[in-house]
Amino acid sequence: METYTSIVIILLLLLPEIAPQVISHSDSTNDNVSQPISQKDSTIRVDPLDNFKKYKGGFIITNKHYWSSVIFTGIYGYAIGVLLLFCGVLLATINFCCQSGEGRRNNKKIFPSYNFKGCDVWPVPLAIMHMILAMVFSGLVLACGANFNYQARTSVNIMIKTTNDASEIIKNATEALKEIHEDLMESNVGVEAFENLYSTADKFNSTAENIIEKAAKNKLIINKALKVVL
Repeated sequence: METYTSIVIILLLLLPEIAPQVISHSDSTNDNVSQPISQKDSTIRVDPLDNFKKYKGGFIITNKHYWSSVIFTGIYGYAIGVLLLFCGVLLATINFCCQSGEGRRNNKKIFPSYNFKGCDVWPVPLAIMHMILAMVFSGLVLACGANFNYQARTSVNIMIKTTNDASEIIKNATEALKEIHEDLMESNVGVEAFENLYSTADKFNSTAENIIEKAAKNKLIINKALKVVL
């Protein structure tokens, strides 16, 4: 019993110094709870905004390099975009040349055409080729979109899991403080110690609830953004 009383007395002596630090830390956590939670991400992706270097910064939703590495479709994606742009410019140029008289005469020499009810037939194969290219590239875009969707959902799940873990740790600390509070009540220690412990436990509880609430709001916002993008 004497040993237990000594431990309680030591706790009471240290509590005025420890409690402000814990409260200050919980306040700072409460103020910065809207800031992103960083967690180690084992995925290494190419970042086009950083000279195509490997992004290893982990899960940080406010970092532009994180999102650029997630959205990046690779060199092949950019090659497809350039090819489509080139085909569009080529088709527009041919169409412009065919609309002028001189261009139409030159066009008949370069591109042999067949008239069908006053219309040139040669653009039809070109249109079919563009349609096939559009179908192929649309499939590639859908595949890249599915990959981005998977990466984004994984990032959201990591954020929620990290938030839940942090909240669970805070709740465990609160339960420990409550147990100490009950033990001090049985030992007939001063009222000031009760108030300090109760205040600290209450701040821990409010911090945990605030973290959970902010995480739920952020998850809802991210899900809405993903629905708009995808």
